[in-house]
Amino acid sequence: MPRGNSRKVPLKEILLIDEITPRGPLGKGSKGRQKVLDKLTDDHRQALTSEAALKARVTPQGFSIGANIERLKVAKIPRDLPTAYEKKLKGVSYALVDGYQRYKAIVKKYGLETRVPIEELEGETMADLMLAAYEANEKHPLLLTQDEKKAHVFRLMLNGLLMDKSIDQLYKMFSHSFGRTTIAEYKNAAKFAREEAQLEGLPPEQVIAALREHLRAPTVDLINPRYDSKGYPLKETVVGWKSVVETGDVTELLAKREREEERRQSKEREALTDFAATAKGYDEKVALKAAYALIGRLKDKLNDKPDEDFLELFGED
Repeated sequence: MPRGNSRKVPLKEILLIDEITPRGPLGKGSKGRQKVLDKLTDDHRQALTSEAALKARVTPQGFSIGANIERLKVAKIPRDLPTAYEKKLKGVSYALVDGYQRYKAIVKKYGLETRVPIEELEGETMADLMLAAYEANEKHPLLLTQDEKKAHVFRLMLNGLLMDKSIDQLYKMFSHSFGRTTIAEYKNAAKFAREEAQLEGLPPEQVIAALREHLRAPTVDLINPRYDSKGYPLKETVVGWKSVVETGDVTELLAKREREEERRQSKEREALTDFAATAKGYDEKVALKAAYALIGRLKDKLNDKPDEDFLELFGED
């Protein structure tokens, strides 16, 4: 729907902060999903060439994209900006909250000097902008996977932004991705992590560091900690940590590890058998499919390898 006049700024004044967006790194995930994301950027780029949508013109301030283009959602630079971005702040006024594909399409076609229409959102902290980014994206399944949505909501809880809300309130907000039981599990795990790691008052950057420090404790190493694309521990890791701290019993964790290892080895044996059988017949298509399956199993094996501390404490057996 066409928009009226809106404020415009050069793209170079807008900072991309990876931690804000719920989406994982581009290039990570299935090939099908990556194709969708690439096509989305191409679609935006093609839309920018349409005179009706573009209405681009040179102004006294510089080259400008027409207000008919959907505005980029931005906010002021958060006060708890991660230190890694501080060197990028020269000449920057805003953080990008939503519109990454549009941003990249415009940059590729016209450059960072291009002035674009923006919509400025309220928010003072990283957690505020993380929530705003989720709300802007969560109804667009082509952009976010269910895993990305769930990981981002758990990040918000670990940062304390949603902990004052009831289960019913959270369900109303996130029913597209969560059931009530799941929301309760996430909130319970986040509450434990916040209290155990004393996260109150810490900015997101320090929340990540504090959680990683606690997950390096010798008993917690049994869990084989796993992290999401932004560096936060996954809910499953926190649940395992909670079990160790509250019960002092590692029996179930070790049994779970053994079950996972048996499943992994079974899949690997199956992939090897299929590969060997198809290789003998030289059916290229079938052999290639089996080879991909084998590669997938080997990648899983590398990703699931216990960390060095675990091996040092208990040996490879």
